[in-house]
Amino acid sequence: MKRNGTQTRLIDIADKAGVSKVTVAKVLHKTGGDNTRVSKETAEKIRKIAAELKYIPNNAARQLSGKKNNIIGVVIDSFAPQVHMTQVALMEQYAAEKGFKLMVGQAHNDTKRILGYARDFAAYRLDGVICMAHLYPQNATLIAEEFNSLLKTVFIGKPLSESKNLNYVQADIKAGMRQAVSYLLKQGRRNIAALLVKGTYESMGMNEREAGFLDALATNNIPAEKAIIRKVPLSEPLSPETIQPHLEYLVKTKKADAIIASNDIMAAMIIRCLMRMKVKIPGEMKIIGYDNIDIASLMIPSITTFDQNNHLIAKAAIDMLTDMIEGKKIKENVTIKPSLIIREST
Repeated sequence: MKRNGTQTRLIDIADKAGVSKVTVAKVLHKTGGDNTRVSKETAEKIRKIAAELKYIPNNAARQLSGKKNNIIGVVIDSFAPQVHMTQVALMEQYAAEKGFKLMVGQAHNDTKRILGYARDFAAYRLDGVICMAHLYPQNATLIAEEFNSLLKTVFIGKPLSESKNLNYVQADIKAGMRQAVSYLLKQGRRNIAALLVKGTYESMGMNEREAGFLDALATNNIPAEKAIIRKVPLSEPLSPETIQPHLEYLVKTKKADAIIASNDIMAAMIIRCLMRMKVKIPGEMKIIGYDNIDIASLMIPSITTFDQNNHLIAKAAIDMLTDMIEGKKIKENVTIKPSLIIREST
């Protein structure tokens, strides 16, 4: 039985089928000419075992057997926020320091296409893969377990699968939300609201933000029923116009005096809308974003936000995967705490 993350070889199939490696090659690769004859029953048995063991023909035959090719695959979500692109750029730097190159594929909530990358990367005998496109509630388990069975894999974000042999690096989103609430309470704010987005890709990260927000309120003796949470559906593109009604509700109905946004783009839109509403920032309303992308420092007022410490996430992912490639045992997964960057919006 092959181990998780290792490629199935012809000899693995031959051993299980009780035939020679030459016979397996004859059936699967059509080699050997007329010198090797295989019965119909044996051929069917070999194909069935090959499918069970998830055998993938080696399209990179020029690679020497058992040698690394020093290429790491990365699968990203094509709808992912800018911060993920930043992480990939940093991964490339850290991978290069260890003598590896990256091969990148992207897809959005398309299980067939995402799994296609796993099979393609395995077929080309990549040394391992970093998967950033797996947190889709309907197919998260399938994606995580398929990647892990075909390749040495590190996931960005904790997989939803219950399997215990999955390796991942994650940002501690809950810790960030707890820190944001505590900071605003110390600033004298009492009606703190969370304005989040609701959609397929964002749902898992938003769930973490919501859970962290509620945890922070509970820690400060604020009951959950008093939590002010508003979710903007992504059924249409996010814009100042689509969030305006939500802000009017938070300001006029809920009397919010601080808003924690799902990300920096939303925080920038909130500031624009509040300016139209003649709400003073930070005097009447304090705003906190998330991700620390360029727009956060360029806005007027500049946005207080959380930096996920992308350099630490990228380095941890590359270090973990290269250790796996070298056969080292991974003792534990990695959780990176974000850093609060104080600016003018608070």
